[in-house]
Amino acid sequence: MVLSIQSLAAVYAFATLVNGKFRTPKVEALHRLIIWLNQSGKFPFIEALPLDTSPLNTNAWLAGLLDADSNFLITFLLNTNGLAYDVDLTMRLSQRQEYHRPSIFNTSYLAIMSAIGVIFGINVIEYVRIRNVTTESGYLLRVKSLVSRLFLINYLDNYPLLSSKYLDYLDWRTAHDLVGSKSYRTIDGTTQLMRLKNSMNTKRTEFDWSHLDKYQGF
Repeated sequence: MVLSIQSLAAVYAFATLVNGKFRTPKVEALHRLIIWLNQSGKFPFIEALPLDTSPLNTNAWLAGLLDADSNFLITFLLNTNGLAYDVDLTMRLSQRQEYHRPSIFNTSYLAIMSAIGVIFGINVIEYVRIRNVTTESGYLLRVKSLVSRLFLINYLDNYPLLSSKYLDYLDWRTAHDLVGSKSYRTIDGTTQLMRLKNSMNTKRTEFDWSHLDKYQGF
């Protein structure tokens, strides 16, 4: 699904709304848009603001990034009795290594990924993947430990996801509770864990958008 903003007035409103809220090299594209709008002479002048450097856990910017580019995973093994063990609960976030255009701004995504890693207490992983004839290099963060999971849960309680990924997060958090109570070690708990795993991400077939009801009228 793609949201297209085509009205020039709406594009101007968008630019003023997000100006000063960017944290990545993509701010270069916003500044180009602002320059073009200013040169058009059709709207009040916009001063292009620098990157937002406020603490990441004080606003919803990171939630927006997670909504767009993260995924929640549940993995485990089954013993001979059919009970789950070696349960891993992971949130993965990846970004490209370099912005795709020349820019007067820093084109590397390492700084923002490192800043996100710091608040979760995890390290940035550098990776290179070859898909067909294309080489893709990027940075990866994995939230897996109890401490980092608790930080993520606390953050998303304050700044919720808005897309269907919110439903994946709820399933992942339910699995987190199962692990905390160790009830996944029972037949009922393992069955619930399997159901959660098999209903997430591309396997999801049921969607509930009621979490957006409170945003009506904004």
